[in-house]
Amino acid sequence: MGNSQKRGPPKYLKDYIPPLKFKGYGLKVSKVYDNGNDTWLSMDNIEGEWYIAYHGTGGNEIVNKIMNEGFKAGEGQVYKNADNINPLTKNIMEKCGVGVYCTPQIDEAESYSGGVEFNRKSYKLVFMCRVNPYKVRFAKGSNDYWIVSGDQIGSQSSKKYDDEIRPYRILLREY
Repeated sequence: MGNSQKRGPPKYLKDYIPPLKFKGYGLKVSKVYDNGNDTWLSMDNIEGEWYIAYHGTGGNEIVNKIMNEGFKAGEGQVYKNADNINPLTKNIMEKCGVGVYCTPQIDEAESYSGGVEFNRKSYKLVFMCRVNPYKVRFAKGSNDYWIVSGDQIGSQSSKKYDDEIRPYRILLREY
């Protein structure tokens, strides 16, 4: 992990490994959230900075749905009953619960990318996201998955996760 860096609020930094084999495209997010305060996008390890994580998905339809409607909890909730070990959220929720899954591991996120088609070419697509360190749960026994709490499975809720997880780049790798 020679390219590993640390990101997040002071005293609670997490490893960040840049997605070197992907080409990134920024989404228009500056001044969109928090009344225009972009501290969550900082790269200086200051209070208010959010962690960096990846969310792999596939298919043009799913990608469009995330872009237009935001993230929703999926059916695969493997760690919902796992102990939450994030010191910033442990007092709020002892178990990880139901939510959107993301990972600090780009290779792991890529494994969930079913691919998208664009201009007759196939690409692996991964969302590069910022995750609120005060809302994410880390499953005991797994360093690869982070859970952002939210909707119950099967819920028709239109809850947005904007205060918990925000995509800010789309990463593509041709295959």
